[in-house]
Amino acid sequence: MPHSPAIPAPSPARPPRRIVSRRRLLEGGAAVLGALALSASPVAAHASGRRAAADETPEWNDFGVFR
Repeated sequence: MPHSPAIPAPSPARPPRRIVSRRRLLEGGAAVLGALALSASPVAAHASGRRAAADETPEWNDFGVFR
């Protein structure tokens, strides 16, 4: 009984890629960087040698965060 030649199985179809605009990418990146900067502000202020009093509000880049 002859065998049929080995034929590779076709690859499964990939789902279509979602297109994301450059504007959305920039906005998302800016939001992430802003959140990181605000969450790390007390650490960054302490690391740079500036000491804030315990009763003062946190500052980021000499701008009061909770004013």
